Amino acid sequence: MNSRIKSNFLGWDVVAENLERICSESKTDQWLNKGQQDSIRAVAKHISNNGMIIADEVGMGKTRIAVAIAKAVTEAKGRVAILIPAGLGYQWQEELRSGKISDFPDTIRSLNNYFDEKNSRLFSRQLLLVSHLFSNWQHRENSKNSRFSLLPEMCAYLRKEQKRMPRNYQNWSCQYSSVANETKAKEIIEAIPKNKANPARKKLTELTDLEWTESLFFSNSYTESGGEKLRKHFKTCIGLGFGVFDLIIVDEAHKNRGTDSGLSKLLDNIICRNPEHRVIGLTATPVELELEDWLSSLKRIGVDIESSAIKEDISKYADAVRQVRISWKFSEPDRNLFKLTSLSFKNSLKKYIIRRNKREDAAVEMFKGKTGLSNYQYRSEKEVLVDPLDQAFPDSWKRILCAAEALSFCSSIKDDTFSKRIRLTLGSGHGINELLDNFLFEENMDQPIDKSQDKNDISPEFVNKVHSQKRQERSAYWVQSIFNSIGQKKENLFQHPAILEAIKCIEEEYTQHNSKVLVFGKFTKPMEALVALLNAREMIRRLDKGSFWPQIQISRSEVTVINTALNQLRGSTKSRWDVGKINKTLKRNENKREYSRRKFRKGFFANLETGFSKNNNTIYSFSFRVMQNLKEKSAAGNKKAIKVFNLLTRACHELYFGTETLTIDEVGDPVFLYEKYHELLLSITDDDKGDESENELYDKDSIGDVLEMLNERLREEFGNQTPKFARFMYGQTLQHSRRLMQSAFNRKDSFPYVLVAQSKVGREGLNLHKACKTIVMLHPEWNPSVAEQQVGRVDRLGSLWSSMIGDYSGNGEAIPRIEIRPVIFKYTYDEEHWRVLKERWDDLRAQLHGIIIPDRLAADASSAEKDIINDLNRHAPDFSPLSTGTII
Repeated sequence: MNSRIKSNFLGWDVVAENLERICSESKTDQWLNKGQQDSIRAVAKHISNNGMIIADEVGMGKTRIAVAIAKAVTEAKGRVAILIPAGLGYQWQEELRSGKISDFPDTIRSLNNYFDEKNSRLFSRQLLLVSHLFSNWQHRENSKNSRFSLLPEMCAYLRKEQKRMPRNYQNWSCQYSSVANETKAKEIIEAIPKNKANPARKKLTELTDLEWTESLFFSNSYTESGGEKLRKHFKTCIGLGFGVFDLIIVDEAHKNRGTDSGLSKLLDNIICRNPEHRVIGLTATPVELELEDWLSSLKRIGVDIESSAIKEDISKYADAVRQVRISWKFSEPDRNLFKLTSLSFKNSLKKYIIRRNKREDAAVEMFKGKTGLSNYQYRSEKEVLVDPLDQAFPDSWKRILCAAEALSFCSSIKDDTFSKRIRLTLGSGHGINELLDNFLFEENMDQPIDKSQDKNDISPEFVNKVHSQKRQERSAYWVQSIFNSIGQKKENLFQHPAILEAIKCIEEEYTQHNSKVLVFGKFTKPMEALVALLNAREMIRRLDKGSFWPQIQISRSEVTVINTALNQLRGSTKSRWDVGKINKTLKRNENKREYSRRKFRKGFFANLETGFSKNNNTIYSFSFRVMQNLKEKSAAGNKKAIKVFNLLTRACHELYFGTETLTIDEVGDPVFLYEKYHELLLSITDDDKGDESENELYDKDSIGDVLEMLNERLREEFGNQTPKFARFMYGQTLQHSRRLMQSAFNRKDSFPYVLVAQSKVGREGLNLHKACKTIVMLHPEWNPSVAEQQVGRVDRLGSLWSSMIGDYSGNGEAIPRIEIRPVIFKYTYDEEHWRVLKERWDDLRAQLHGIIIPDRLAADASSAEKDIINDLNRHAPDFSPLSTGTII
C-alpha cells in the first residue's frame, strides 16, 4: 500500500506482459473465454501507445476484460479508478473478486461516502470504484460545514507548509470546520511529494494563491449561484484525496457525453492522472444515432480528433453507407466507393477500438451450424399488432382513434400541445391517461366571441380571433368525443387495446408455457396497468386450478382491477369467482403456507451453520456475522431480532422453495440454502443508489444498524404479501428492491415471470438473461442504441437462449431465438415510430454489426443480388481482435 501520492508504476510494457500471462493462465483456469483472451491480447498490443474503447456487442463479457486489465495494472504497481453507473457496484465487486482482486473499498458514490472515516487515505488504495454520479452533489446554503471545509483546511495547511498561516485561521477553523477534515487535509498534503513534476503537486499549486476570506467557511459560497471558482477548487481537493491514477476504466462510456454531465465533470475536473495514464472505455454502443458519436467516444479516451484524419474518414463512411443503401443493386462505383471508405474508416480507428461481434460467440456459431441460417438470424423480430380493422376491436376505440386523428388536424401544436400529443401517444396509452388526468373541458373553454358586436369589423386581428375561436371549438368537440368514448373512470386504461394485446401475447405465447418475459416501456401509468392486470388474471387462473398464490388478501386498491380481470376471464374459469370468494381461498392457502414456514424456521440457523461450514469462504464473512448476531439476540428474547428472524425466514423460504411448495420436512441442501441467504442479505442491504444525500441512514459496520435496515426493508418486500407474478421496476424503485427483482427473475421457476421495466432504469447494466429470452417493447424507443441495450439484457454470455441452442436437436422442434416483440397500434403514430426506429437500427447495424444491406431491403433479392449483399457485408468495418489488417 503506497502512503505517498507518487507513482511506483512499472510501465505499460510490464502491463502488456502481465496481460499475456493472464491469458495463458486462463487456458487452465477458464476465467477468460477464448474471445476475451483475444481481446486482451489486442489491448496488450496497443496499450503502450494509447487508451482504447472495448466495444464488444452487449453481453459478451466486457467487464471481465476490464477486470483483467485492472489486475495487470495493479500487479505492475499502478493505480486504477473504475467509474461505474449508479447501482452496478455489486456486479463490479463480484467480477473483481472473481479476478482475485479483493483490496478495494465500497463504491464511492457521494460526499458522505468520501468523508466517511472508513475511507480515510483513499489515495493509498490501489483500486477505487467511483459512481458516475459522484460529482452530482448539491451544496445548499444550509449544508453542513463538513461537506466543504476540506478546501479551507487544505489552503490553510498549504500555507502552513510555506510558514505563512492564514490570519485568524484557528478561530475560523474551531467555529466552522471539523477535526475530521483537518486530519484529512493534513493526510492529503503530507502525502504529496514536493517534486514540482508530480501531477498532484501541480494540482495543489492551484490552491496556493486562493484568497483567504471568511467566505471559504460558508456553504453559500459553494452553491451553484455562489460562484464556480470555489466549487472548482473544491473538486481539485476531492480529486487529490483520491490520489493519482495510471488507469481509468469508464463503464458505459457512451453515457453523459455533454461537458456539464456528472461523468464528464468527474473525468475532467476531479480524477487526477499521471502523464502516461490510459483510459479504457467500455460500451456496446459507442455510436447511438450518428457516426459522429464516435468523436465524443474517442475524445473520452484521450484521442486528439482535430489533429487526425478520423473526423473526415467517419464523415465519408457515413455518406457512403447512405448512398450504397440506395444504389447497391445497380451502381458498382457506389459499391467500390463504399469498400474504399470502409477500409479508411477501419484503418483510422483500429488501434483505438476492439469490437467482438456476436457472430464470434460460440452459441451463435452453434446456431448457424445447427440451423443453416445466417448468424444474425438468431434474433427474431415479430410485431404484436393492434389492428382497428379486426372484428373484435371495440367500436368505442374506433371512435377514439378517429377523434384523435381529427383532433390532430384541427389543433395547432403552437397553441394546443396537449391536444396534439393525444394523437402522438394514443397507441401507448399515455395520451389517454393524460386526458383522464387533465380533462378540464368546460372550465378551460374560452368565452365565445360575440360577432354581432360589429358586423363590419374585418380587421386581421378580429378575423384571426374568430379563426382561433373556431379552432378551439373544433378541438374541444373532438376532445369531448374522446372523453365520452373512454368514460370518466381512470381504470378504463385497463381496456386499452395495446395493453390487452400485449397481455394476450405475454400469456398465450409465453407465461402459460412457463416462459419468462421482460417488458420495456416509457410511460408509467400504462405499465402500472399492465402489471396490475397480469397479476389479477394470473391469480384467478391459479386459484381456479387449485394452485397456490402467494398473497394474504385483496387490498382495496386491487378490487377494481380484480373485477376487470374477472369480467375479461368470464367463461374461461371453472368456478364463479368474486372478491369475497378469492379472499377466503387466499386465507386457506396462507394457513397451509405458514405451517411449512414453521418447520423451516425450526432448523433455519442449524442449516445455515452447516451450509457455511461446508463452503467456508471469506466472501460470506459479513452474512455469517449477521446470522450469529441475529441468533444470539433472538435467543435472548430481543423483540426486534425476533421480528427480523421471522421476516428473514419468510424471505428465504420463498427464495428457496419458490411459490408452489407448501410442505417441507427438511432442507435438502444447506450449502444452497446459505448461498440463497447470502444473496438475499447482499441484495437487501444494497445502498448503491448513486444519488447524493446528506444523511446516511445506516452503517453496515454496525450490526444494530444492519438489523434495523433488515427490519425495514424485509417488511417492505416480504411483510405484506403482494402479487409478484409481474413486477414493475421504475425510477422510484429502491436499489435493494431492484436487486431482489433481478435475482428472482433470473431463477427459472420463481416469481416474477414478467418484469416490466422503465427503459431508463432497466436497459443498462442489469443481467436478466438466465431465465428469459424474450423482450416485449410496450413503448418502442427512438434511439436504436437504447433498443440494443434493452435486448442486451437477455442476450448475454451464459443466457437461457445459449443453453437452449446447445440442447436444440433440430428434430422438428422450434428453433430457439432471442425474441423481440414490439407492440404496434396500427393506423396510429406507432407505425411511423416503428418504421423510423427500424431504419435507424439498420444504420446502427451497418456501423457496428457488419450488416450493410438489411434483410427487409433484400427480402426479394435474386441469387446475384444476394452475392452483392454478402460482398458488401464482408467489406463492413471489422474491429474484431481476430481481424487482419485489411477487410476481407
